[in-house]
Amino acid sequence: MNLINKTDNPNKLSVKEKIKFLFRDSLFFGGLKAISMLFPLLTIPILTRYFSVENYGLYDSLVVLGIFISSILVFGQDSAVARWFYQVEDLNSKRKIVSESLIIQLAFTFLIIPILLIYRAELTSFYLQNSNNAQLVLLTLVYSVLLLFNNFTINILKWTYDRKKYAIISILKPLLILSSLLLVVISSGDLIAFLIYNNIALLITTSIGFVFCRKWIIIPKKLEYAKKMLYYGFPLGLLVSTSTLLPAIQRNMMTTYLDLYSVGIYALAFKIAAIVLMVDGIFQMAWGPFSMSIFKEKDAEFVYNVVLKIFFLITLLSVFVIKLSSPVLIELLATSEYSEATILILPICFALMINGITGITGVGISLSMKTYLNLIPFIISALLLTVLLYYLIPKFQLKGVVYSLLITNIVKMIITSYISQQVYKEIRIKYEHILVFYILFGFQFYCFFEINMGLVMSLIFVFIFLLIIVFLYFNKFERIYIYKKLNIK
Repeated sequence: MNLINKTDNPNKLSVKEKIKFLFRDSLFFGGLKAISMLFPLLTIPILTRYFSVENYGLYDSLVVLGIFISSILVFGQDSAVARWFYQVEDLNSKRKIVSESLIIQLAFTFLIIPILLIYRAELTSFYLQNSNNAQLVLLTLVYSVLLLFNNFTINILKWTYDRKKYAIISILKPLLILSSLLLVVISSGDLIAFLIYNNIALLITTSIGFVFCRKWIIIPKKLEYAKKMLYYGFPLGLLVSTSTLLPAIQRNMMTTYLDLYSVGIYALAFKIAAIVLMVDGIFQMAWGPFSMSIFKEKDAEFVYNVVLKIFFLITLLSVFVIKLSSPVLIELLATSEYSEATILILPICFALMINGITGITGVGISLSMKTYLNLIPFIISALLLTVLLYYLIPKFQLKGVVYSLLITNIVKMIITSYISQQVYKEIRIKYEHILVFYILFGFQFYCFFEINMGLVMSLIFVFIFLLIIVFLYFNKFERIYIYKKLNIK
């Protein structure tokens, strides 16, 4: 099957062809996203064996800091371009929108980065509890700027349906980063050398990306769309910045109350649990357009709730597989020093799973066009996570970190789902059913893995478990609907 669509305008297609268009693009972009997420897993065995646990924790903290700073520099402009790009028809207006968005991001960069450079010693001391790592933070600031430009070019290629060039950049970036790590190992380099090579790899990818996108970048005579894009991107910028702030808060609190060794253990556990995000990421590539295309249909509420249950079942199965194989994954990806990560994987998986479910239960906010309301649960989440980490880390150590994340994501889902129902009452997604089942299954899973029944009994358990879910969790009408869609007779 050809995964590359032959057209870049789905509006001209029939309904049947639109569905095929969506399916192919979901496989294409979702598949590339999965590949780009798999590459970091390939670097883990090298990182964990070449660097100490402390240095691996330090590297993870720096990457999280770089992503957070980059999100502040972008500040919602990636979404703003996507919003306004399709509002105009002529090529010159599209070029102005792209170029003015880049100017806005450059303005944020020139305002923020110099301040961070001046106070990088203070930033290092606060974030890493050690002022001796100022050079590493300097390289991280460079990384954040390069990441901004890299994401800018990738998004342009995606929005313009330039799939082949998008594929090249998506695969080239992780491939070069992996190569830079191998170069460090061969040359017996340190963490500083790896960050330098990492930035060089990102610079190469970004340069090629700008070559691919050069026809979309012009020097506008006046800023026609900048004000609109700033207004639209502001709440989304706060939203994304808050979401990237949460991991930074975690690393900072772990460094403050524990040490970088603990950060390294947590980082590996999170990387393994993040396999759940691959399932969620591929699903979200299709869910966004799909949910927006059917919300006016009479059976939209029924379909949304069926999709929610199917997604819940698939991610639950993914969590089981990840947890069951976690000892093998830790052995493959790291050394015996990271064995403590085993007990952290299950609660992190559940936290990531519930976060993915929120993308469905909170769809009413997007349907109501009041996306700024997402700020409420995110800001509450940031405050709650900080408080929980403050109280739970000293008492439960690393378990306190994962419990804090899990509790925070559950609260965020409840708040987001409630707001979604209030602002868009035409469709009611029954998130409370998911919450009850989630708590029930979470408790069962935890007890199950604490008992440690062995591989054969585990497989028997999950088979019986899934049968029970299908017949109790899905009612008769939902099962019939699924059978028809799957052409099961």
